[in-house]
Amino acid sequence: GLLGTCPAQIPRPAFRPIEVVHEPGYTGTLGSLQMEPDSSEDVFVMVPNRPSHLPRPVVIVPFYDVDASAGKNMGGRRFTPPGVRSFALDAVQQGWIAIAVRWFGESYGESYTEAVANLALRHPGCSGLGKWVADSHQVINYLVNRPDVDPARIAIMGHSLGGKMALYAAAFDERIRVTVASEPGIGFNQSNYDDFWYFGKDFLKAASGTDQHELLALIAPRAFLLIGGDHYDGNNSWSYIDAAREVYRVYGASQRIGYLNHHTGHSPTPEAVWRSMTWIQRFLDSY
Repeated sequence: GLLGTCPAQIPRPAFRPIEVVHEPGYTGTLGSLQMEPDSSEDVFVMVPNRPSHLPRPVVIVPFYDVDASAGKNMGGRRFTPPGVRSFALDAVQQGWIAIAVRWFGESYGESYTEAVANLALRHPGCSGLGKWVADSHQVINYLVNRPDVDPARIAIMGHSLGGKMALYAAAFDERIRVTVASEPGIGFNQSNYDDFWYFGKDFLKAASGTDQHELLALIAPRAFLLIGGDHYDGNNSWSYIDAAREVYRVYGASQRIGYLNHHTGHSPTPEAVWRSMTWIQRFLDSY
């Protein structure tokens, strides 16, 4: 009810390559992926150069634009050099396919105000996070139709905005087997979910008791790791993990949900990123 009525799925979304780059360790293709019949979004697909005779796991990395996640300037508005938020680069270095995905707020308008206004015109009643959930379905529909992707081993990892996107995508698509969310604000009162590019005023319509432990319950028994740094996610985030763990116990999967707090602020530490990659590897290998 909060997400709203949003664009329908496209079983085989079209992908239009824009630019191919060859980097040490991987080949990247910047392209336009069809999200709606008349609307596309930029994605950057990174494929390891090392040979493989089997389909590979894939890690989806949503964020504002593709550049920061890939650690490479691909012409977006939010490039930062390679660092602790370059999750797609980390993933491809592990030997997995990585796909960095742009958030609709970067393409629907010059500002978030314009982007959300255009969303309301195109899809009345669809929230910003609802639009992302619809887009995430299209990303996965594209990936499972690639012959080099193992559809049974799909992971998603995101930071801040991307952490929220990872949480919601995994809750509403069981094809995502492993999720890592860094500093999303796991509770509604821990971050800015009432901002108009997430839920806006409709957020106030939620029934009493509604909160995101329910999303974690939807993810169970698939693997979920929360990364905190005492900015959005701190000690109080444990209550959400503990609430959802009861559902994981029903499945006999208590070890598949976890929380790591590095206590150093909003950005993850190198150790937190390393542990995230280890978490993804461990649970992708279980499929």
